[in-house]
Amino acid sequence: MGRIDMLRANQRVILHFDLVMTPFPSDGPILPLSDFIAPLLQRIEAGKAVHIIDDERRVVRLSVGRKIRTTKKKSAIAMLFCLGDREKADPGFTNWTTGKVRVAERNAGETGGLCLHAVLSLEPDKDQLRYRMVIEDVTGFGRSIIQAFLRHEFRKISEDAGATFERANGNIIKTRPLVELVGHGSDLLKNSLASGRLLNVELVDYVTTNLGFDEAQYIKTARRDLRLSIAKSLPEGEGLTFIEKLQLFARKKGYEKMLIRWRDPSLQKPQNAQLDTDPAKSDASEALFVKSIEIDLDAPLAEVSEDLCDELVKKMKDLVE
Repeated sequence: MGRIDMLRANQRVILHFDLVMTPFPSDGPILPLSDFIAPLLQRIEAGKAVHIIDDERRVVRLSVGRKIRTTKKKSAIAMLFCLGDREKADPGFTNWTTGKVRVAERNAGETGGLCLHAVLSLEPDKDQLRYRMVIEDVTGFGRSIIQAFLRHEFRKISEDAGATFERANGNIIKTRPLVELVGHGSDLLKNSLASGRLLNVELVDYVTTNLGFDEAQYIKTARRDLRLSIAKSLPEGEGLTFIEKLQLFARKKGYEKMLIRWRDPSLQKPQNAQLDTDPAKSDASEALFVKSIEIDLDAPLAEVSEDLCDELVKKMKDLVE
């Protein structure tokens, strides 16, 4: 899982998030995460923690949930999410010696699959809304899918429990948490670029344009891209200065966003960040990206599994403390 093309089978990249339990409606009470864990485990056990998405092309399933404790005895839950995709290509293998290729054929009812490990702290931060969560970085199975799944589950649990609150006017209102996964800020861009190497920058704009044919009236916007590859000769430590100058250039040319990609020498996987080209909206020196860490495993881990990998969970669980 993760970027297998860039990582060995016994390596994983772990991303740091905060799970935010924002009350919905906004004047509703704060609902603690602990109230949702027992019902969630019951739904997993009953095979009901399932969400079909993308016009029934893909299905997300929370296959395993297990309460655990960190080294500091803090409560957490380890989870195994599985994604079934009807359009995912069948896995293929090639013989090292002969070069002979074998494609694993699916049985009836099977789809291509991916699995993702996650560990979620059950103890909130001081604001009582945020809970630390770490997620295995799996290409094609990211934050937005997990966030939508948890929103779906927590809404169902709230409805089944009849969660309500009384407003000042006496009206009884249904309530639930509006779950959001917020990337946990890592180093500032300037610190990461100080010893890293800038790889490329993509300038992006969404514009209304005349494409020259009748049906163009049905197209609201078009994406305009300018991709820049950065030479290795850019002096070390000059990446941020270059980005700030490029930010001004992009603004003058009408581009709205900058997608930056660079390599941090302490990480195998290239890093990414997005900036507004308007310096008033996005200061390059203050840009944050999602904190990540690489984990080495003693044994290789397949893309799909039926149960949690104990070794991976053991190395992830202390990251939520």
